[in-house]
Amino acid sequence: KYAEGKGLDFLCTAFDTEAADFLEELGIKIYKLASHSATNIELLEYLAKTGKKSILSTGMADIDEIETAVQIFEKYKTPLLLLHCVSSYPTPLDECNLNMINVLKENFNLPVGYSGHELGYLPTLTAVSMGAVAIERHYTLDNNMIGFDHKMSLSSEDFIEMVSSIRSIEKIKGTGRKEVSETEWI
Repeated sequence: KYAEGKGLDFLCTAFDTEAADFLEELGIKIYKLASHSATNIELLEYLAKTGKKSILSTGMADIDEIETAVQIFEKYKTPLLLLHCVSSYPTPLDECNLNMINVLKENFNLPVGYSGHELGYLPTLTAVSMGAVAIERHYTLDNNMIGFDHKMSLSSEDFIEMVSSIRSIEKIKGTGRKEVSETEWI
């Protein structure tokens, strides 16, 4: 209710069919599937049968495994968004492999986003500039908290800066139409 009151979609990861049933009772509109579920055929079938849009992280999955998952959702005509992901916490910059965004788009003709686990957010901004349509990042109240996630998670300040930079990238990318701009006429 809080998220919806703020105009946000409430998403939650279903790790098994029982969790999916619980989320159905809550009236969830979009399912998130963690990378380790990319090969959980039972769960993929279960969620695809709901007909509700799902978002699938692809970390640790190879192209054939991703194709199997995509085919399950296609069989039920259920919308699917893929997230390029590297399941390394934190992900070294030289392992981000952002060109996979284009590979996933070309191979599956689906919307593709990016789930980043890097320190900072430069690869996330790069992913947006490459056409990622969704971003998933971990968030923390304090980077010094105990737990493996907190060091690579974004603080409130970093998250706000990242979103602001993404909005700037959207403006910078423009419309793709070649027109003489107002400032060019001056």
